Amino acid sequence: MSLTVTMDLPPIEHPAGGAMANIGKGFMIILTRADNQERFDARIVTFVAIYSALGLRDSTINTELGRAMSKSQFPAIKRYRLDAHEPTTDCWCHTKKGCWST
Repeated sequence: MSLTVTMDLPPIEHPAGGAMANIGKGFMIILTRADNQERFDARIVTFVAIYSALGLRDSTINTELGRAMSKSQFPAIKRYRLDAHEPTTDCWCHTKKGCWST
């Protein structure tokens, strides 16, 4: 029997300072994991803006999301990876905690 797990989440980036400092921007993404415990299929649903508690975010991941969004504002994200790997051309936003890949 194969168990499929689906969840949605908004990976968002907060710009530093300015009038929009408390508003994060990003995507609502649906993740689905079937058999592989280290990879999720991913699909962007929509763009979102969220008012957020700034002290709860990882500043390194926030910086990497900002860089990725400035290069490609609506990427063709296909997976979220938890396995350790070196960045490749498929890595849209690669961090030590996970990788959004196209």
